[in-house]
Amino acid sequence: MNKIILCCIFITTCFLSLQAQTWQTLNSTSFQRHHTVSFSINNIGYSIAGATPQGPSRNVQEYDPVNDSWNDLGDYPGPGRAMGIGQTWNGKGYFGFGVDSSGTKLSDLWEFNPISNTFTQLPSCPGAARTHPALVILNGKIYTGMGSGTGNLSDWWEYDITTQIWTQKTSIPIGRHHPYQFILNGNVYVGSGHQSSWYKYAPLNDTWTAVASLDTRVAGTQFNYNGKGYALSGVTTGHTYYATGEFHEYDPLSDTWNLLNPHPGNSLWAPGSFIIGNYAYLYTGTTGATGTSILGSYSSSMYRYQLSNINNSSTDTLVVCDSLTWIDNILYTANNTTATHILQNVANGDSVVTLNLTVNYSNTGTDVQTACNTYDWVDGNTYTSSNNTATWTVPNAAGCDSVVTLNLTVNSSNTGTDVQTACNTYDWVDGNTYTSSNNSAQWTLTNTDGCDSIITLDLTINPMPDVNVTQSSSLLTADQVGANFQWLDCDDNNNAISGETNQAYTPTAVIGNYAVEVDLNGCVDTSACYLVDFTGISEMYKAVISVYPNPTVGILTINGLDEVSGLEKLEIISSIGKLITEFNVDINELNVSELPAGVYFLKIAHSSGVETIRFVKE
Repeated sequence: MNKIILCCIFITTCFLSLQAQTWQTLNSTSFQRHHTVSFSINNIGYSIAGATPQGPSRNVQEYDPVNDSWNDLGDYPGPGRAMGIGQTWNGKGYFGFGVDSSGTKLSDLWEFNPISNTFTQLPSCPGAARTHPALVILNGKIYTGMGSGTGNLSDWWEYDITTQIWTQKTSIPIGRHHPYQFILNGNVYVGSGHQSSWYKYAPLNDTWTAVASLDTRVAGTQFNYNGKGYALSGVTTGHTYYATGEFHEYDPLSDTWNLLNPHPGNSLWAPGSFIIGNYAYLYTGTTGATGTSILGSYSSSMYRYQLSNINNSSTDTLVVCDSLTWIDNILYTANNTTATHILQNVANGDSVVTLNLTVNYSNTGTDVQTACNTYDWVDGNTYTSSNNTATWTVPNAAGCDSVVTLNLTVNSSNTGTDVQTACNTYDWVDGNTYTSSNNSAQWTLTNTDGCDSIITLDLTINPMPDVNVTQSSSLLTADQVGANFQWLDCDDNNNAISGETNQAYTPTAVIGNYAVEVDLNGCVDTSACYLVDFTGISEMYKAVISVYPNPTVGILTINGLDEVSGLEKLEIISSIGKLITEFNVDINELNVSELPAGVYFLKIAHSSGVETIRFVKE
């Protein structure tokens, strides 16, 4: 997109002939008014609305400089208006603000098309309604502000005629109303208006700079011509008339004011003016004796002043982006300071324009980004997936377009569940020890894409089993119910006893230590070892039966065997409960010489029970 950044025309006037610069009195107007909206379009002057003896008017008049006559165009469709202001752009007039017939201050804006003689209302200024503002038009944009609201205003607004958008800009340092204003070399100059200060406004960087002051005059008229600005007539800050119609010329190159020939008579309050050709036209307003109040007499006088000679030259200084098609219809893509073009000026003379062109260039770039889940970019959008087509345009350092393309990779966070079953307690990755089931604890890690990986714990805590054992003689019973059991031989290095997986267990060995391993829902614990001892003699035969020698190496003699009633059998059992040998019951000497050394048990079975005697074979 091509943009013209700056357009300044520095005028160097070359006079081919000199003519006297004096005021000429023209025919009087057929109307009386002050504070009118005044401008010229296509060599025709216009006066729209204004304060009349009957109040704010809606009437429109046009001036023909050839016949020195005014023509009544009727009323425009808006409210009666006084103390408004207007200017022209591209063959149309733009005006607004002021006060209506009811005394209400206005903030409206109108467009006047002189070809169709039609009026179109545009969007109103969003600032305060006001009278006596400043207003100029430059490069298709209206700049307006200051004036009288509830007091002197200092705000400054820009209106884009093409887009119809208002934008507030930087305020002037000192507020004022009914100032003078004109455009020179692409800048706006505003001053006086109950203040002596003058300022230059640069639209390119939205800044105000103080320039040479004039005085505190108000309610005159103004225009620019051939590179210079003009402040004409007006009254004192105390609203009294000057003795002459003072005419001041401002030179921006030297930043100085020059006093020109005053218009005839005393000064005028709120007259109208416009430029046609190389003439300035001045008309109506009110006038009175020197030092008297502005509530003087309505004036119908009209004058004109020749501003310059016919021929002139100028330099068109432009700063653009990428390319420019100039008034010579040639496309320029690089800097140029030599091209010239001859135009016919408003006074039918030659105007030689020299191009002073600076071409800056647009550029492009890529914004490479990686984000998790979403990404908020400079364009105000939130992206939830990868994107390499979005673009955003910003001004580069040269004021041209810098088109940035987004290269976005959107990675995703993920979630997971850590399902765990533990006995009694569980130490998780978050550093906590859990003693009860939990399905709400979370822990955040970083996944391989650098995004969050949120893990939720799903923990089941099972209790440890009860490993108490109830012993009833040789019967061992685990107290825990509803579990899996495995009985262990403590004397055999806690090895499992084959097939013994019930809750209760009766050992077969004569003597031994036993424990149980309890598995409850995967939680396993082992009981203490319990002693089971089958050895011993009943009370019936305790004083009767004995064996000797003990230990023995060969013969084991049984004492009192003949006193056992209902004797059934004699057995030798190993220490692990295995039957070694069996003897006849009618002998009381047993030959055990063939037995390996060790601990053995003699079992004497009879009709009333079993007597078990421990002996050692050496």
